Amino acid sequence: MKKLLFVYFLICMLTLSVFAQEEYRGVVSNEFRHRIEDYKFRLTQDKTGARGLAMGGAQIAASTNIAAIYWNPAGLTTVNGLQVAFDATMSFNSITHDPPRFTGIALSTDMSPFVGINNAAVGYGLRLGSRSLTIGLGYDKFINMNMDSKTKQYHYGGDQVLEEDRLIGGIQTVKPAIAVDVFSFLSVGVTYNTLFGKSEYELKIVSPYADRTVYFRFADQEEYSGSFADIGIQLDPLPWLSAGLTFRPRWKIEITEKSESFNELMSLENQRLIWETPQDSLDVFEYSIPMRMGAGLAIRPWNHTTFAVDISSMSWSDVELSTENRSRNPMQTKMFDVLDWHAGLEHIADSGDWIIPLRLGYFSTQTPYKDKLFNWDYLGDQIGENGWSVGFGIERKALKLNFAFVRKGQKSGWWMQASDYYNHRMFSITKEYNEIFLGVVYRFF
Repeated sequence: MKKLLFVYFLICMLTLSVFAQEEYRGVVSNEFRHRIEDYKFRLTQDKTGARGLAMGGAQIAASTNIAAIYWNPAGLTTVNGLQVAFDATMSFNSITHDPPRFTGIALSTDMSPFVGINNAAVGYGLRLGSRSLTIGLGYDKFINMNMDSKTKQYHYGGDQVLEEDRLIGGIQTVKPAIAVDVFSFLSVGVTYNTLFGKSEYELKIVSPYADRTVYFRFADQEEYSGSFADIGIQLDPLPWLSAGLTFRPRWKIEITEKSESFNELMSLENQRLIWETPQDSLDVFEYSIPMRMGAGLAIRPWNHTTFAVDISSMSWSDVELSTENRSRNPMQTKMFDVLDWHAGLEHIADSGDWIIPLRLGYFSTQTPYKDKLFNWDYLGDQIGENGWSVGFGIERKALKLNFAFVRKGQKSGWWMQASDYYNHRMFSITKEYNEIFLGVVYRFF
């Protein structure tokens, strides 16, 4: 949302070369949290494990395989022997624009689908007398930043301009974990996450015609680092009832700018202007990520049926930012606490040799932002997302295949000028996220 407003402002200021370049230094780093909003790059674990996602993400108390390393490490005690797993995803996301009438501007966005490995894990469970001990190691594409989109703007008089965004990279975590049965009905587990990654971002404003004239180009490279822990508890007081608790203490992510450059090919003299941020002026940002708490309940009213529900919260209003060059990179967080809930249903059809689980899910989540922007102030309601999921599995002996389809969406907007605000004409954007997940789990012995 804010990114599009930024592009509109750039078009208006295209000939102000040096001033504009200095104003927008650090823009990608400053807008990191808006990437989280705009492209669902939230610091959560809601994209891990096809089985759990098919159940709407309700896995704090219902995870039954190596995927517990992501959802609730205490659930790792359900792993027997040596088990390996990985997940892949394909995304078909879309953006729909609804500008107010008579503004003279119309937009359309095309987003390219992407395919990638989401996570992989290996775990080994063994018995120590009457206790179960499981150790595991996981890899997770914590934030997948791959994005390729083209937004075309149409103006009165037939003028057109094309904005091309390309973002490559992501943030990964390597996560060793351990879980143990304290009692027959109580398990505890811990996952330690080491975070690393990098990204390359390019924004171009070009002519959509055959000449492909590039009016403006901004390029940025960043690196990411940090670490955090996930602590989990699982209770099984009755054969048909499980409860889980998860806790992630506050932690910090560091964002280091590696390069920034600006190219403007159209100026008053029609000459190429180039600005590259000196290495000693590149910034280092450190965000404090708030603690995350979650609770889940799983009920099995019948032998082959499980109903699960989760609720979790993050206090984003406590986020703090520090930078080496704070005076040149001011930021107002204006972030809000979030409360998410997830519900899922799994029914297992058992034909003897083949086991076919059928799954449904529904979830309601929040982002830390409000949805209506006017004069750089958010005046609307907190942006929420509702979504549903469906999936199934195929299990035979030691092999499990899981499939999931997840659909979710959000709507937000802003007023482009004061006259729009007072006439209640708001520019709005609807974003739909459609994703297919494939998961494989294999138990060696």
